[in-house]
Amino acid sequence: MFIHVVMYRVKDPEVNVPKMKELLCSLPAKIDLIKKLRFGKDEIGSARSVDACLYTEFESKEDMLAYRDHPEHVKVADFIATIKLESYSADFAE
Repeated sequence: MFIHVVMYRVKDPEVNVPKMKELLCSLPAKIDLIKKLRFGKDEIGSARSVDACLYTEFESKEDMLAYRDHPEHVKVADFIATIKLESYSADFAE
């Protein structure tokens, strides 16, 4: 199992986080390499909080890399690039 996690700070989170959720949560129906996808909006709002977090699982690192380059993912990533202030990721095998 290979895990990919991304945390985001975005412009205008009240508008953009729901749009991100819609776009990202549509990907498993389009990219069968995704074994599990979870997306959440921060509910606490602490000084350390980010606006949203994406959690995805893949069978292998190679599948995650293929997902990263998949045209449907690239479309979503291109949109997110226009609204993000910061993002952080972690990728690891379990």
